[in-house]
Amino acid sequence: MRNYNSCLHVVIWLKGLLPHLGDEFGKIPSIKKLAELKDCSIATMHKAIKELELQGLCVSKQGHGTYVKNNPNELPNTETKKSIILDLFNHSNIDNDKPHFILLVPISSTGLARSKGVSDYIVDFYTGALNESEKQKLNLEIKFIQITSANWRKELKALLVYMKEMNTKGIITASITNSFTFDSLYKTGIPFLIVDHWAIGKNLPTINPNHFEATEELILVLANMKHTKIGLFDRKEHKLNPEIFSGYEAGLKKAGLTFDKSLVFNITEKDMTKRSIIEKIKKLCQSDNRPTAFITYTSNVAINLIKIIEQLDLKVPKDISVVTFCGKKEYVNGLAISGIVFDWESIGNYAIERVFEIYNNPNMVVKDEYHGFKFLSGNTILFNSLK
Repeated sequence: MRNYNSCLHVVIWLKGLLPHLGDEFGKIPSIKKLAELKDCSIATMHKAIKELELQGLCVSKQGHGTYVKNNPNELPNTETKKSIILDLFNHSNIDNDKPHFILLVPISSTGLARSKGVSDYIVDFYTGALNESEKQKLNLEIKFIQITSANWRKELKALLVYMKEMNTKGIITASITNSFTFDSLYKTGIPFLIVDHWAIGKNLPTINPNHFEATEELILVLANMKHTKIGLFDRKEHKLNPEIFSGYEAGLKKAGLTFDKSLVFNITEKDMTKRSIIEKIKKLCQSDNRPTAFITYTSNVAINLIKIIEQLDLKVPKDISVVTFCGKKEYVNGLAISGIVFDWESIGNYAIERVFEIYNNPNMVVKDEYHGFKFLSGNTILFNSLK
């Protein structure tokens, strides 16, 4: 199925690669070469490039090719952003003979995804969901909503009208935490599935990576490697994923280790670049209470943490081991980061299976479900050699 939905998938893929595609003059490969690399049609790649031009991320010069603009993160102006959002609600190229399903993804005012981590996993998740929707002969359409904008309620209202027009049969939300959005979608009566966040206090079906068991497993692996002081970098908004901290506490208890509040940081990814946070981390790492290992909730936090540790003439993993949660192998300072990998493409595949099952069995009992993981060895983890 080559349609506008696959084009949006290519847009997200291109946006992540764009800063690295240009040569010394900023020129990116031809549309034909990019289409071969992504395994999509030339027409789809051409449409995706035009979408990025609308966003002000690249420019095409007739007879000379396409070039990355100097600042790939430059924000499009208000009118351009408005046209992009309106275009995303355009339901041209939809096959009306197939059941219509929607994947709802949040964006901020700065782009298609709120962070590199979110962008990466959404691409993998959507790839799995799209592949399964083709197998099930469903019409999967991705929709973006600016949860952080002043007009997000209007966008949500427009989406609800659109779903009624399209006779939408199922909805999947990915990485959305807004309770009002959950309530509004639930009231439509359309089969509804939440991925990658918990609907606090609501009887709604969810699919999540099993962060509880994954964190517990990391603690037990580290304890088995003689680490007795294990720090944690968790989300600032604890309620967004309570499973990480719960798994941390359970793992410590199972390993016979003592919980120490001073080894736990509640931060955002951006906090890792703030001087006050950096100094707090350095102070802990230079103290007698220094952890010999840290667990971080994203690879971006792990990357910044490793850089901070090495500013102190300490070595990772010789002096301090660092493990994280990620969707693929990542590197920093020549090190492959160790940790837990969640297969987001597989989760996307399963989400379509699940919501289609709910659609076909409207009276079935739904519940929270957890997806598995695997350990990525990397080389940022080592036996603790300290006495």
